[in-house]
Amino acid sequence: MDGRGRQGPGVLKARTALVVGAGIGGLAVARRLRRILPAGDRVVVVERERSQVFGPALLWYIVGASEPAQFTRPLEALRTGGIDLVHGEVSRIDPAGVTVEAGGRTIAGDAMVVALGA
Repeated sequence: MDGRGRQGPGVLKARTALVVGAGIGGLAVARRLRRILPAGDRVVVVERERSQVFGPALLWYIVGASEPAQFTRPLEALRTGGIDLVHGEVSRIDPAGVTVEAGGRTIAGDAMVVALGA
């Protein structure tokens, strides 16, 4: 096992890409990474919320033209697309160490995208 908790001879078999944040940008990056990375590599999204709200649709909700079910979806759906999901409040991001502390645990990766929104 290496210093990042990965196992295997030479530790070359798989890489982990961390995406911190599951807003529009974070989800777009996570899906793109899943498409372009080899199947053995992991894409991990770290997010405190359990569902994603498409923010621009809130305007339609305010005027009574839509309901939350029309623009909200559970993030668990990411798992069916080969993306891992870690729920937890992010308490620390270490860009140099490529780690994130969330929900009382440390998640390590080989690369990280921070997409926490505006």
